[in-house]
Amino acid sequence: MSAPVVKSIKHSMPRYPVLDGWRGISILCVLASHMLPLGPAAWDLNLAAGYLGMSLFFTLSGFLITTSLIFRLDLYEFAIRRVIRVVPLAWLYVAVVLSLQLPSFSTAVAHLLFYANLPPSSTMKNLL
Repeated sequence: MSAPVVKSIKHSMPRYPVLDGWRGISILCVLASHMLPLGPAAWDLNLAAGYLGMSLFFTLSGFLITTSLIFRLDLYEFAIRRVIRVVPLAWLYVAVVLSLQLPSFSTAVAHLLFYANLPPSSTMKNLL
């Protein structure tokens, strides 16, 4: 006799095509605020577009990530998928920028290991 086959039941995550459009709009708002400075008279408009785009993008991302976790609650798999998706492109970008700027070794390592923006420990002591 063969062992019974057990199928895992995985609900497929619903697809929200309209959210792709909203994410695209949010990205365009952020890009416009960075790349289309219209001068002092319109800086408020640029700032508003940037804030709107950033808020919309992070809200949609939070919704989609939470929905993804609800339908597949495996945090380890989720973390691995995110690392595989984000880190190689981030390293490529950092490598290109570092090759153009030629920083010191310690600065390059700090950027490649993603701790360049962390505050120094002396700054943290003042916050605690």
